[in-house]
Amino acid sequence: ELKRQKGKKVATLVVEGDELDSKPYMVALVAATLSTHAVIAVSSFAQIASHHGWVEGSVVSLVVAVVSWMCADLGSGIFHWSVDNY
Repeated sequence: ELKRQKGKKVATLVVEGDELDSKPYMVALVAATLSTHAVIAVSSFAQIASHHGWVEGSVVSLVVAVVSWMCADLGSGIFHWSVDNY
């Protein structure tokens, strides 16, 4: 049984009964997710390159990737700023 002292807040990172081992199904799920994202990225790049040409398509793909990353980071930052209460 986990107990904490009265009046003191202690961060609990592991709850009793939690396991931190990687299971084979977890590894397979991560591998499948990574593979799916890789296929989608290659397919998208090929479509952009076929429409704009390989050089311009590469530049467009790079710009889209950087802007997408920045927007995702901004959105994540705004979300966590709005809900985190320290």
